[in-house]
Amino acid sequence: MRPHPPCPVCESPHMLWVRDLDDGEKRPLVDLYFCVACRSASSPWAEPVPSHSALGWHLSVTERNTRYALDLFRDLGLARPVVLDIGCGNGTLLDAARSLGGGGVGFDIDDKSCAHGRARGLDLRADMWRLETPLPAVNLITCIMVLEHMHQPRALLGELITAARRQACPLFVSVPFLTPQWWRYLNEPVGADFHPFAQPRVHVTHFSSEGFEIAARHFGATQVTPLLHRVGWPGYLLTADP
Repeated sequence: MRPHPPCPVCESPHMLWVRDLDDGEKRPLVDLYFCVACRSASSPWAEPVPSHSALGWHLSVTERNTRYALDLFRDLGLARPVVLDIGCGNGTLLDAARSLGGGGVGFDIDDKSCAHGRARGLDLRADMWRLETPLPAVNLITCIMVLEHMHQPRALLGELITAARRQACPLFVSVPFLTPQWWRYLNEPVGADFHPFAQPRVHVTHFSSEGFEIAARHFGATQVTPLLHRVGWPGYLLTADP
């Protein structure tokens, strides 16, 4: 068992080794740690998954994600959403915004998915988003199901909060939160049914709600509003005062 880095969510040094995880691949097992300070979990030594396209997955959930996006816009009172979407996939959320007379721009490193969306007239950029990238004015920033794939997600979260401050708009961040109802999976074996640790090289950071709020406030979010049960994607709406 190797020494562990601080918690990737709250930066506490108080991490406990929980178990080895086996994803069925012929590779070393993955160490799972639990932070006793914020109750998040992580796999700091998981090998990164080779870059690949998830276009098939995005297409398979188009109808569901369109509904989720429209519910989110309605919940936020955005009649004409103009969105900066980080981790946009093939642009389903931006297409939903366009259907309401809005639009926006999306960033994703999945070139094939971005190309699919661009063929439908969406502004999707197959590149890493950077805080200094010139952008049009937007009234919402979204980052949905992205941070859990990152070993060190705090840097991106901090830049997103800074971007929301500069744009004077809210930021919606969604991840699959590690709730107390899921704690039993820390010990239960991985089987054929749902298990949050079934893909330990894909989902490497498991945010608790407490940990997410700590991180968001550290980077200057002044309002941290949970939308955990009001829209299809569990997440938080963040705002940062100028």
